[in-house]
Amino acid sequence: MLRRISRHSEVLHQLQRPFRSSASTSDPDPSGKHDRIHMKELKFFVDQGRIGDAVLYYTRDIKAPKANMISYLIEAAGQTGNSYAAFGLMKDIVTRKITPSAEVLTSLFNTCADSKKDAIFLRSSVRRLYRQMGPAGWPANEDTYRAMIKAFARFGSTQTCFKLLDDLLAKGLPIKEETYIHLMMACSRDPWMGFMHAVRVMRAILWSDMKPSVELYDYFLLAVRKCSCGDNVDVLNILLNKSIQAKPREASPSQRVRQITVGDNLLDRELDGSLVIFSKLPEGVSQRLALVGGAQGLLKQMSDLEVNNFHTPVGGFVEISGCSACSLLFLPKMKYFG
Repeated sequence: MLRRISRHSEVLHQLQRPFRSSASTSDPDPSGKHDRIHMKELKFFVDQGRIGDAVLYYTRDIKAPKANMISYLIEAAGQTGNSYAAFGLMKDIVTRKITPSAEVLTSLFNTCADSKKDAIFLRSSVRRLYRQMGPAGWPANEDTYRAMIKAFARFGSTQTCFKLLDDLLAKGLPIKEETYIHLMMACSRDPWMGFMHAVRVMRAILWSDMKPSVELYDYFLLAVRKCSCGDNVDVLNILLNKSIQAKPREASPSQRVRQITVGDNLLDRELDGSLVIFSKLPEGVSQRLALVGGAQGLLKQMSDLEVNNFHTPVGGFVEISGCSACSLLFLPKMKYFG
């Protein structure tokens, strides 16, 4: 641990050195020869996986780094999980008043989503980076939005994930399967409102004729088992009926209103287009599971959709179903357990 902290401190110390801008350097390079040499050296270190040496070379030998050099190094550091180096370099970009490219921002958000360590540092870093983007006017492309959703999903920030989804749809960009998976991941990590959001995501997938993946079902069942739907039934009704699509239907006077009672399945395609209303909040795991078809209903749904190689252990269904004997009798009939 002390060795890792020392290494992080060394990287940050290197990146905090005073710099000279290209306008003040006494060694102009109009032919770009020095820049090409520097870029070659950086690529040499990166190709060998020596990110620390690349950062050292950057801080020690490049007096007036160009934007493409810093961007390249940030992406390399991010892709290899060197989060401290990546965000230290990002700080250098901001100090030099260089506008980061969408690719650089995508790499940083992917670092926050994928790095297996430094979770506390990354949680604060992803929030700070996101807050900086709007006021600074930094560019974001489709990949950037997907990386942002993935990063915030890691920390269970469902509110930010759905805000980013709205931005994605407002730009006319499609929702891909991986984005749905990341949204469901966020839901499964939100103990307060995760179940309700998970139902919204699953309804959007099933009703758009997209085939849910194994991974998506894993996160969905986790949300059913561990997550609630708040403490306000009015908020539940509003959010549950909020559509996840680019052009949501407008409510009409003839729109059907469906009062949800025991035995209703919120994932039933017949409810598509209906306004669903709860009179009281569902209580406990068994009621939440019943509202999405129960253990048998979900297993049949997966069988009908030919979702194979299901990852969730049988015990997962037994634990949340409350009727283990029934579930165990039903399991051998499913295609994916054969």
